[in-house]
Amino acid sequence: MQSIRGSKSRAVGRFAGVDVLPLELKPSGNCLFVSQDIHREDNKVIVESCTYRFSRSDDPSDEEAWVFRYDYVRFAGNNHPHTHIHVNANHRFTGQDLHHIHFPSARLSLEQLIAYLILEHGVELLSGVNHDEAMRLLQRNHTEFMRRRTDHEVFP
Repeated sequence: MQSIRGSKSRAVGRFAGVDVLPLELKPSGNCLFVSQDIHREDNKVIVESCTYRFSRSDDPSDEEAWVFRYDYVRFAGNNHPHTHIHVNANHRFTGQDLHHIHFPSARLSLEQLIAYLILEHGVELLSGVNHDEAMRLLQRNHTEFMRRRTDHEVFP
């Protein structure tokens, strides 16, 4: 992922030795690639862009295997919504290829994604971490993210 305005690229994954691998989702066996470009501005961390890509392959270069992708680009311009979803599919009736269409979406917090992984894919919490407390913490941090975010003026 290319950095924007001196931002740093960050990825979330699992480790195999020194290699960072995508998160393997159960029970489907699909993989989740998570990346964010961030930079500091005063006392804030600003997300320039992020991608959450669900794939049938753990190979990040396999462009055919992704199922759907959530993209956020702070400065997307006017050619597509700054927050959108891509679906790697063909329209059932017309056969139209849908993977280039930018379906508008709301902005997702990382806390929402983590909660989704716990609830839908059974991602286990660290030993000794209480499920209800973890969900309350994620909810509080999501609420704080929504309060502090600075991209409200971005349209579309």
